[in-house]
Amino acid sequence: MALHISLFRFQKSRLQNWGIAVNGYARVSSNTQDHAAQVEALKAAGCERIFSEKASGKSTNGRPEFAKLIRASQAPA
Repeated sequence: MALHISLFRFQKSRLQNWGIAVNGYARVSSNTQDHAAQVEALKAAGCERIFSEKASGKSTNGRPEFAKLIRASQAPA
């Protein structure tokens, strides 16, 4: 995750200059896990909107927050 966030920080200013919203997604696969560290890292990286949930990693089916992220990313600005 650190590599992705580092690359994201490098590109974030370019995205903002183009008026592109920056969204993030945090997920853990069980109810006993906590995604707070992921959410904090996404905030620190400058995500304007963060979607998070606890869901299995096997499939994207049954992930309502992931579906919201995809919809938000496809919406015209």
